[in-house]
Amino acid sequence: MMDDFLIETDKDLFIRVSEGTGDNLLREDILDGYIDYINYSVYETMKDAVNEENEQDGGMILSKVYIENLSMDEIIYAVSDELSIDKENITIRNIDDAEHIVNMDDPEWDIDK
Repeated sequence: MMDDFLIETDKDLFIRVSEGTGDNLLREDILDGYIDYINYSVYETMKDAVNEENEQDGGMILSKVYIENLSMDEIIYAVSDELSIDKENITIRNIDDAEHIVNMDDPEWDIDK
């Protein structure tokens, strides 16, 4: 199973990406050959993304391959393509690193990021 991670865009959006649990596939999806999906949620701040609060948008990207069998690049490409994000201007962070950043005791830190 893939660990959740964040995609930070050059437009200061934070997309939390996780592997689907499999329970949201519709019968029609399964008949069309889909077996797994990627969940994504869009937030305006890193703090919201880490805490999963104030989601602005979100969705599922259906896959005919188990997500655990996809490379990180393939997952990032799928999310970037779905949301029309420039793949050249993003930063990828694991959730633990992002949580550490938003919890830093630093007066210079802008908590909205």
